[in-house]
Amino acid sequence: MEVLQTIKKALFIYIAATILEKVLNKNKSKTGIHTDFNQPTGKRITFS
Repeated sequence: MEVLQTIKKALFIYIAATILEKVLNKNKSKTGIHTDFNQPTGKRITFS
């Protein structure tokens, strides 16, 4: 059942990244951190 564990982990990371993205975008002007979703690899968080 290692595949199931991997899927669960990936799903958790995806959900966490989605929440993090919303929080970061809300505070973008203060933090100087922005998310870059135009990458072919998918979700990627960029620290400026």
